[in-house]
Amino acid sequence: MTANYGIRWDDGKRIQLTAALLAALVALAAFVGMKAAADRSMTDVVVSARAGSASTAVRSVEAIGGRVGARISLIHGFLAKVPSDRMQELRSAKGVLSAVADRTVHLSSTSDSSAAAGAPGASLAQVKQEIGADKLAAQGVTGKGVDIAMIDSGVVPVAGLNATDKVYVGPDFTPEAGDPATKGLDTYGHGTHLAGIMVGNNPASGFSGVAPDARLVSVKASTHDGSTNLGELLLAMSWVVSHRHQDGLNIRVLNLSFGSQLDVSYVADPLAFAAEQAWKYGIVVVAAAGNGNDIPGLDTPAADPYVVSVGASDMGQTSALSDDSVPSWSRVGNSTRAPDVVAPGTSLVSLRDPGSYVDQNHPEGLVGTDYFKGSGTSQAAAVVSGAAALLIQQNPALKPDQVKAMLVGGAGQVPTASQLDEGAGQIDLSRASAMPVPAAVQHWPAASLMAILNANRSEDVTVDPGGTGSNLSANRWSANRWSANRWSANRWSANRWSDSSWGDSTG
Repeated sequence: MTANYGIRWDDGKRIQLTAALLAALVALAAFVGMKAAADRSMTDVVVSARAGSASTAVRSVEAIGGRVGARISLIHGFLAKVPSDRMQELRSAKGVLSAVADRTVHLSSTSDSSAAAGAPGASLAQVKQEIGADKLAAQGVTGKGVDIAMIDSGVVPVAGLNATDKVYVGPDFTPEAGDPATKGLDTYGHGTHLAGIMVGNNPASGFSGVAPDARLVSVKASTHDGSTNLGELLLAMSWVVSHRHQDGLNIRVLNLSFGSQLDVSYVADPLAFAAEQAWKYGIVVVAAAGNGNDIPGLDTPAADPYVVSVGASDMGQTSALSDDSVPSWSRVGNSTRAPDVVAPGTSLVSLRDPGSYVDQNHPEGLVGTDYFKGSGTSQAAAVVSGAAALLIQQNPALKPDQVKAMLVGGAGQVPTASQLDEGAGQIDLSRASAMPVPAAVQHWPAASLMAILNANRSEDVTVDPGGTGSNLSANRWSANRWSANRWSANRWSANRWSDSSWGDSTG
């Protein structure tokens, strides 16, 4: 496909990466994109090294005929390609703590024929009134000085995102990084929509996101067909943590609107481990709970109890909570883990990405010429990410545990919804911002590289979805479950797509 946008930002003054980083990203794009026939007997692997043994782990990969790729500091490891028949040998090699086979994720969709083309959808002005962000805006709390990182499909400089210093374009970890016409840009349509919800600001039209004066840090990890993989996501999360205060950045919130079915305890899940590391470094991680209820429990990384997991709500016809509901497609929790909160996520009108996959394939979502409507826990997570930025601007000393406690403590219960549907309820910034700062410290079993190792080595153990027990699923990341990963906004336009058409048959 041909995207409608080039790569120029801020009147042609696009933020530049250093030459060294640029060279590294070009090399990474070539590494991730290797699909030659000669490599078909090779497996892409995410390797974690034992403490102080990174060089030894590298030599172990090379000793079995493998090649080492990009470093992933967040997991003390790197990407690699190794002979497929020597994976087990690698897992017990010197210096290697764990080796998880990477899997490419392909996302697809089919529009629901009942979609109401031309329906107006819910404006962000309504959203802000619903959650009390309008009252904070009246007090001058608009997210100024706070950076929200988004790992997604990139963004394009449409009106609302094209002001000077509105978007910091971070690295592109996808194969599209090798093409100047697509590098860093949203060819899929998902990231631009979410960016508008979080930080969009176009005074000329009156369009305004939840935190319109916050800055977006866009890190691209998904291509035009919505595909991503574990390695790209871990590289992106690692970059966010290591650059959170570099180059003038102040990354305090990380939006993760993607998820994969959790077949192991979260303590043995690589995405959960990476999310916890970001949390420990002072970043509020907001994760979409997931869409569709054909599988039990929340998606990972939302299943990790440290992060803010977000389900979706429907605002009804008024700004009052009394006519709100939780749509049937918003992921329901289980006895171990439910969404922490819900936020408006039904048919939200945000920025359109002309020429993107979603734009071309789902014209029923078009609102006017500049906007698009979409539903999902992705959109709800974007609302909460913007809300977190507002609380942080109001009190920059807040720690992630405190921000989460305020969002949860200020929430109001949605009529007819259960705790498994809504967690504490729908966020209410009027109440949350008026709370005394809580002395909140979370204490949960932590995800660990050793637990990931044990899960890799186990062959016949019981699956404990979302639990904290010791029965860990056998090597599911390197088997067939990563292909069930899906971006958590699988419904565009007023009515939702069928769950089974997004990603694969698991929904």
